[in-house]
Amino acid sequence: MAAVITRLKQRYTLGYQSTDARSDRAFREIDVRLTDRAQNPKHPYRIFARRGYSPAFKSAPPSAASP
Repeated sequence: MAAVITRLKQRYTLGYQSTDARSDRAFREIDVRLTDRAQNPKHPYRIFARRGYSPAFKSAPPSAASP
């Protein structure tokens, strides 16, 4: 149990907010990397990340009712 707690304390979560304003629903790829300086042979890092995301669909604003 102590090992699990230690691992959980050493995790980081990164957030990302896209500036891509396209309104299509095309899949957007993301690439997460560590620099070479971050590698430690005694304690190698592992990255768990999604390949990308599909933007949320925004529906069109309601049209005005016809008289």
